[in-house]
Amino acid sequence: VAHPDLNSVVVEVIGDGTISGSKKSVVSQVSVSKSFSNHKLTIKGVSPSTRIRFTSSLLPGEYSRWFIDNITVTSK
Repeated sequence: VAHPDLNSVVVEVIGDGTISGSKKSVVSQVSVSKSFSNHKLTIKGVSPSTRIRFTSSLLPGEYSRWFIDNITVTSK
C-alpha cells in the first residue's frame, strides 16, 4: 500500500538562535506537488556559526519528499 508524502518540514536551528523561542519549528502544508508555496520564519539571536537544518519527523512506513527553492536569508 503506497503512502502519500508528508507535507510538513521540521526546521531546526543548530547553534545560536531560536524560532519563536524554540530550537525547532514545523512548517505545515508544504506543497508536495509541482506547485510551490511560500513560507517565512524569523530566527532570532543568530551568530556566524548558526546552522539551519530542514528535515522531517517520520514514523515507520512514512515518506517525506519536498522541493525547496529560493531560500533567502536577511538581516534586520
